[in-house]
Amino acid sequence: MTLAENLHAKLKTQIFPGSFAQNLPICSPDAAGESSGYQSFTRFPDHFVSFQNRLREKIVNQEEEIQRKNEILVDLKGKANEILEQEERVRLQQEAMVRAEADRKGKVRTEMETLLQDRIRMDELQRKARLEHV
Repeated sequence: MTLAENLHAKLKTQIFPGSFAQNLPICSPDAAGESSGYQSFTRFPDHFVSFQNRLREKIVNQEEEIQRKNEILVDLKGKANEILEQEERVRLQQEAMVRAEADRKGKVRTEMETLLQDRIRMDELQRKARLEHV
């Protein structure tokens, strides 16, 4: 900055037809006289500003998308847990039905065996009765 001020002082009429702030518009006029610290910028080029704005919008959009995806993920986890619970209930019902069917078959088998034993006894009694009758 000091080099620019020195050049401005030497070649004021040849190179710099106006004031220092007019020729270097990104520097503020009151900051040109300060000797400590950085110069403050008053006008940035439009493409830099638009790039920064687009970048900020992109970041905000990405954060919103991440938030939406997290909400969808939580929702999907809840639905998956519901499905697992439902499958567990169905499995328990099927097991209960299998046990009930096995119990029913066991009861039918015991009834059939009882009936068979009764028939065998009845046949023996009838045979004895025939033998006694003869």
